Amino acid sequence: MKQFVDNISGFISQTRIQMLLLVGLTLLAYSNTFNNRFVWDDKTFISWDLIRSFDNLGEFLKGTLPGAHQGDYRPLKGIILTIDYAFFGTKVFGYHLQAILIHLYAVLMVYILVPKMLIGTVDSRISRRFAGFIAALIFALHPVQVEAITFVTSSSDIIGIPLMLTAFYFYLDFIEKKSKFKFYLSLFFAFFAFITYEITLILPIILFLYDFCFKKFTVSKIKDYLPYLLIIVSYLVFRFFILKLFEGESYLGDSFYLTMISSFKATLKYFELIFWPVNLSVNHEVSPGIFSLWESDYNPTAVASQKITEWRVLASISILAGLLLAFFAFFKKMPVISFSIGLFLIPLIPVSNIVPIAAIMAERYLYLPVFGFSLFVSYLVVATFEKDFKKWVTIIIRSCILVLLVSLLSGYTILSFLRNNDWQDAKTLWSKTLKSVPQSTIAHHNLGVAYSTEGQADKAINEFKIASATNTKKVATIPLNLGLAYLKNGQIDLAKEEFQRALEFDPNLSEAYYQLGNLAQKNENIDSASEYYKKALEFNPALFDARINLGIIYAKQNQKNNARDQFILAQKINPRYPQSYINLAILYYQNGKVEDAMKQIEKGLKFNPGNQQLLELKQKIESGGKKEIEIGG
Repeated sequence: MKQFVDNISGFISQTRIQMLLLVGLTLLAYSNTFNNRFVWDDKTFISWDLIRSFDNLGEFLKGTLPGAHQGDYRPLKGIILTIDYAFFGTKVFGYHLQAILIHLYAVLMVYILVPKMLIGTVDSRISRRFAGFIAALIFALHPVQVEAITFVTSSSDIIGIPLMLTAFYFYLDFIEKKSKFKFYLSLFFAFFAFITYEITLILPIILFLYDFCFKKFTVSKIKDYLPYLLIIVSYLVFRFFILKLFEGESYLGDSFYLTMISSFKATLKYFELIFWPVNLSVNHEVSPGIFSLWESDYNPTAVASQKITEWRVLASISILAGLLLAFFAFFKKMPVISFSIGLFLIPLIPVSNIVPIAAIMAERYLYLPVFGFSLFVSYLVVATFEKDFKKWVTIIIRSCILVLLVSLLSGYTILSFLRNNDWQDAKTLWSKTLKSVPQSTIAHHNLGVAYSTEGQADKAINEFKIASATNTKKVATIPLNLGLAYLKNGQIDLAKEEFQRALEFDPNLSEAYYQLGNLAQKNENIDSASEYYKKALEFNPALFDARINLGIIYAKQNQKNNARDQFILAQKINPRYPQSYINLAILYYQNGKVEDAMKQIEKGLKFNPGNQQLLELKQKIESGGKKEIEIGG
């Protein structure tokens, strides 16, 4: 038995085997994601006009993001998505492959960071490497990580986490080798982490925590933190005072006190998910009537009736107090445990709504805290392995630990695999969400969107009506999408009513103006249509469909230059959309500019080879067809 245990331990202690297992098991856990469709905010970003052209890189650097995401400053997100779109277009495989590679990057950083952190705490180099292996496996396979990885929109944010971990790694290298070059490398990766994901702004606190826990802190160390702080201050000044980008979120019930009570309940839910990762959901009910996605699922009575004496709040405070006591209790003899506690709790501070954000909680916010949990577990395993027991006791303990680890990691792999199935498409995701929170406004709304996309207008209308009945926050997209469903069903008057209601909820909603413009244009109410399109473009200059339709109106009103300008702007926004080339080519042709018309057709065919409308137009012009080819016809 001892020989068998030693053989197993020796086998999995080989770096090559550990790397193969890390990559293999991660790929296995996420092997069913490659055909998962775009869901939720993915569709907003993948249909975002600006990512269709590299000419818009300046917009990304200025912090431009689509719709409700405006206010964040994540310039790398737009740049990454533009590169992705150039390579993958709308094919989901490439995006999911990239998400898994980002996760594997983070897993690798955990794998090499943990042994480095344990130098001086765990004597055996093999044991340190084994701890890194166990920590990386837990980090890679924990089911709560699925939302951060399988949700494509989130995966382009969490790249900031491995960048931050790389900065941390080079900082440790700098401490160990006193290499200025490593310090500059750390600052380099820290900069890109900061402009990718705001949670990474905690890096200086993590560096201090490490130095403090592992007895490396001296007053002179403060100068090492200052460059990181300088980058952060520069980032904040640039974001808030130069670009003037603010998220503009409010506190739950407009009350800091009520928000903090909800945050304590959310923290309790985080503890539950870490130790018992079942019933995963994009929208948790942290207590009756209090939902994590409170901006759409809002119960004013439940919010207002919250009390600090609720058992969930008291339980959360008790656990946090216990962890704080444990931090200081283990500080001298087991600093790894203290550091693990800090590494779990500190990343939760930026998302605890001290500064209000859009959600009370989200599983993806646990992506970095899982590192703290995995470090804690791996250290306990290695510390137990290294402890001196009687020979037969050692065999039993090591055997039990290996069995428990294999069972735990197998369970994680299976649960992650199954959770990925929930993200297969919008219908599976929101149907699953409604099983855990059947009264969720956003889940009914988003399920309605899924039905509408599939052409099931009646089912979509039913879901939108349920969402409308509980739309206490007056979310404008709910009547907007109900209007679109009515439109598909041929119920024009009801559609118009809903578009107008959407504007009552949000007077800046460009899509509602655009749809009202469409209805007016179809009814040949050209003046109203023109005004609606102008309003739509006032609030969303990148709405290229509105530009094309407005250009058509200008052309029919003989305002040729205005029409030309709108078509050219539409091309810049979305160079792949053929209609702008078609209309501009016709406009040139009608004015006798045959050569310019042919250039437009060739440009359009470059982006849309084989497009039938462009080819037919080209044939008509080449054959000297009638000049009465109509724009928009």
